[in-house]
Amino acid sequence: MISLPVSSPFSVIQHRFARAAIGLLLCLCLWSVSAWAWAVNVNVATDEQLQQIKGIGPKTAALILEERERGGPFVDFQDLQERVKGIGAKRAQSLQQEGLTIEGGAQAASSTVGR
Repeated sequence: MISLPVSSPFSVIQHRFARAAIGLLLCLCLWSVSAWAWAVNVNVATDEQLQQIKGIGPKTAALILEERERGGPFVDFQDLQERVKGIGAKRAQSLQQEGLTIEGGAQAASSTVGR
C-alpha cells in the first residue's frame, strides 16, 4: 500500500503565511530601492528633474534654480522654505515625501565660510 503525505490545515496556513511574509518583505525592499532611485537632490537637480517631483511645476522649479544660483546650495528644508517663495512647512514636507532631498548643502556652505 502507498501512503501519501497528508498535510494538516495548520501546515497549509503556515505555508501561506510564510509566502505572504516573503512577498511583503520583497515589496518593502523594492519600494525602498525605488524611492532611493527616484530621489532628486535640490542642490544639483536640473529644471526637468525638479519638475519630476509631484508639487513642483515650471514656476517653482525656476524659483528654486534662481535662488540656488543666487544664494548657493540649500542647507536643509528650513533653508528651502525661507529662501523660496511659495514653499512653506507643509509643502516642504510634501515635497520631501515625494522624493525631494537636500544633500551637500551643509558641507558646501561651511567650506565657503572661511573664504
